[in-house]
Amino acid sequence: MKKHWSWLLVTLLLAIMVSGCKNSNDADEAEYLKDIKIENYVTLGAYKGLEISIDSPEILEEDIDEAMMMFIDRFPMLEFVDGPAVSGDEINIDFVGTVDGVAFAGGTADNVIYTLGSYQYIADLDDGMIGMTVGEVKEVPVTFPETYHSADLAGQPAIFTVTMNSIERPMTDQSWTDEYVIWLTEGQFTTISDFRVYIRETMEMDMQAGYDNALATYIADAVLSDATFAELPSGMVRRVTEGLMANISFYAMMNGMDVATYMLMSGMIDYYDDPDAVLAEQAELSVMRYIAYQAIADIEGLGVTDEELNAAIAELASNAGMGIEEYKKEMEMDEEGYREYLMLSRVSDFLIENAIITIIER
Repeated sequence: MKKHWSWLLVTLLLAIMVSGCKNSNDADEAEYLKDIKIENYVTLGAYKGLEISIDSPEILEEDIDEAMMMFIDRFPMLEFVDGPAVSGDEINIDFVGTVDGVAFAGGTADNVIYTLGSYQYIADLDDGMIGMTVGEVKEVPVTFPETYHSADLAGQPAIFTVTMNSIERPMTDQSWTDEYVIWLTEGQFTTISDFRVYIRETMEMDMQAGYDNALATYIADAVLSDATFAELPSGMVRRVTEGLMANISFYAMMNGMDVATYMLMSGMIDYYDDPDAVLAEQAELSVMRYIAYQAIADIEGLGVTDEELNAAIAELASNAGMGIEEYKKEMEMDEEGYREYLMLSRVSDFLIENAIITIIER
């Protein structure tokens, strides 16, 4: 299983402030930190002076070289050729589709840009266009698939009369030039050096974000490994589990995937992992962090007051261009959940400030 993804998920969960949870007087069913006696659930170990080793977030010149070579490999410039067309060429075509000599609805188009061999149309059509040259007109016989979306055309033979207007092919000797930079960025950058600066800045931001997340997670792991926990409050575990699932389900839907596939593609699980088991494990770890960090907040005076919570919500609303009450309603805001998020962030910063961090130079 992939390690160190739960901290980011908990942060995302709290940041979107999942709502709809209830309070309970039963400690086991309590869903928020404010409803439990923290000392009944955790005995802290060391949390200051933690020794953490972490890779440097420095970007090396060879990192930039590698990134730029990826652009060359994935986005080569195209050059016009006369043909014959081969799979992978970007072609411009006109076509007219007919069944028994009669054009059918949706079967006629001009100046269509298409990647030959992508098989986004009918497979017979792709295969029939291979070998065509610029200016050539060709009748390509096809058979619509039995599962074609139009019942009138499904399984039917047809003829597509195709005119090849142009053929563009990826350059085989692509190299970094100012011309390539202009083409790649559509004029946003005009020189190699300017684009290289942009790549460095982008990579540095990504690397720093990864470094910050990793450091926060290493610290959390160290705190939890030296603490002792009683049985966790089931209500809180349920709240976090439901919140994580809602969060992951949302992003899975946005990416057109089911939850298991999204978790796999995002590096949350490996092929052999049970998504439900991993989610349950991460929810429990997250609750342990809530509780341990609240215990530290109580000792170190790092709790979030009502005034601080209200000020933070007011800032969020202002940034969103809304009034406070409007923002709360629009976001279905879980104010107590957001208080916990602010506490976690505050304690995390405190732990990092008081840790002994060794940066491993690359």
